[in-house]
Amino acid sequence: MLLLLVTVLPFATTVKAAPDKSYAIQAILPDNQVNKGESYFDLKVTPNKEQSLKVLIANTGSKPITVTAEVNNAYTADSGVIGYDKYNTKLYKAKLPSLTSLVDGKRKQTVKLATGQNKTVEFKVKSPSSEYSGIILGGVTTTASVSPTKSKNINIKNQVR
Repeated sequence: MLLLLVTVLPFATTVKAAPDKSYAIQAILPDNQVNKGESYFDLKVTPNKEQSLKVLIANTGSKPITVTAEVNNAYTADSGVIGYDKYNTKLYKAKLPSLTSLVDGKRKQTVKLATGQNKTVEFKVKSPSSEYSGIILGGVTTTASVSPTKSKNINIKNQVR
């Protein structure tokens, strides 16, 4: 049995930084979803088969926004929690496949959304060629740039994740 567990952050909720730069995301769950009550991808996959991971991104703010969605491997953060926001993470057992190694095509996509507009981003993932027991853990992380903070000697680039 192969399980593919992909977390979509921030779990189908609205992300807010400023009233004009808000967005919401939601995983579009496929038929092979194991637990249909969850808001993240928890998939039972067949070896050597392609799977689409679709994420709906909605601009809920009052201005156009650019959102980047990317597939990343899971890792243990310094605080001990699972993180999904880094691409180049060193995996404990390199012999096992990582989620990013299974992505067919771009693992990072950027969409521009007008006010009130929705778009679906799609990632193609091909399951490992042979069956094994375990879970491939990773996530689809989204980020959006918000208005930069500028002062005389300070330049901060703000992002909503």
